[in-house]
Parts: sequence; structure tokens; C-alpha cells
Amino acid sequence: MGNGRSIGKQVGKIREEANAQISKITAEDADGAVLASKIDAVTTDIFRRHISEREAFRVQQALSGAAEMCRRLFEDNQTLRSDAFFDPTAGRDGSSEIVEGILLAAQRQWEEKKVRHLGYALANIAFHEEIDMRTAAYVIYTAEQLSWMQLISLAIVATNEDSPLPEKRVGEHNSTEWDAWTAHRELNDLLTKWELIGSEPKKTPNLGLSVPNMNIADFRLRAGGFLIYELLNLSEVPDSERMPVRDALSIERSA
Repeated sequence: MGNGRSIGKQVGKIREEANAQISKITAEDADGAVLASKIDAVTTDIFRRHISEREAFRVQQALSGAAEMCRRLFEDNQTLRSDAFFDPTAGRDGSSEIVEGILLAAQRQWEEKKVRHLGYALANIAFHEEIDMRTAAYVIYTAEQLSWMQLISLAIVATNEDSPLPEKRVGEHNSTEWDAWTAHRELNDLLTKWELIGSEPKKTPNLGLSVPNMNIADFRLRAGGFLIYELLNLSEVPDSERMPVRDALSIERSA
């Protein structure tokens, strides 16, 4: 019983920190109160459920990311979307569904480096009405399923034109190192399973037929990859996270 009360006290403290993050959204701009009220209602409901201290911490971190991104967007003179996203007349409004989806994804996310980026997505979706509900749901589901390494890989591929990956086929690393195997596997899944990256096909020398181009130096973000890259603000994945993955993709050791 004593341990349960201790956990409850810690969750309460984290809830206070979460409230502080929500208040920041209201403080940045008068329109922020609309979004903050939706976030507060969903957050209150989540904290009423059975939630561990670690899960509460993740929710708070996602809210911190959302508050930070809201501040940036308001400072950039952007405004909250003016469509039916915040309108509850047709039932539960879309904003509440998206907030709950993102905060629940953050709560369950054991790869905690992803959590802040989920918060970024919450704010970005609230400001860009070209992101309809179905697309927003796709982004949440996909971001929840992708590994942290795959999100890093999207960030790397986004800069492939300016900072090219090595000239080699994905999967052909000629290495017994597990980090190389994993990096290539994750990149291949982004290409074939998720279709978030791709490349222009190559031509056969004689007939000029199109054949798949698996050269990782030629990979670029496809539409879905660009969407996730932008909404999760993956441009801010630090070099300390990118470089080990780039190095793993570059390993050339004989088996």
C-alpha cells in the first residue's frame, strides 16, 4: 500500500508538470487557449486511468514537445487551423481524438526518444488544416509503429542529396556486424514495407527497361516519408543519433 501511495504521489507531481506545459500553450497566444483546453480535457482523462509513473512521464514529455512547437509556430505568426477540427457539433471533435491518439502513443512508447517528436506532431497537426483526420490518423499510427532507428533513417535520407549515403545496395553490407545488419534491415523496411522512401528506377543498358534501384545513395523521401519527417520535426534529430546509423550503413568488412 505504501508503495502505491508513493507512485501516486510521483504521478501527481508529473501531472503538475504536464499542467504547466498546457498553460504555456495558452500563454503564447489567445488562440492557444482553444488547443490547450482540448489537451487539458484529454490529459485529465488519461491521468484518471491506471497509469504508471513512467507512462505519466512520457505523456508529460509529449506535452512539453507540443508546447515548444506551439511557441515556435505562434512566433512564426502561424495560426490554429480554422476548419472543423475544433468543432464538436458533429460529435466528438477531431482535435480531441488526435490529442488522445498521440498521448496514448506516447504513454505506451518504450523508445522514449520518439516521445518529444510525437508532441511536435500534435502541435503541427493542430496548425495545418491540409492534414485531414484520416491523414492525421495515418501519421500517428505509422509514427507509433516505426522504430527510433527508422525515424533516424528518415532524417538521414532527407539529406541524402546534400550528404549522400554510400554507393551500395541496401542489404549488401558484407559485414558480420549486427549494427550494419540492423541498419540495412530497417532501411529496407522503410523502402519495401512502409514505402516511405524510394529512388528513380535504373535502365538496362541494351533495351532501356526500368529496373528497381536499390542503391541507398539514390534514396529519397516519398510523400509519406516527407509527411512524417515534417510533422514529427525529424530535422532536429541530433548528429549524435544520426552518425552511428550512417556509420553502420557504411561498414565494409569481409564476412
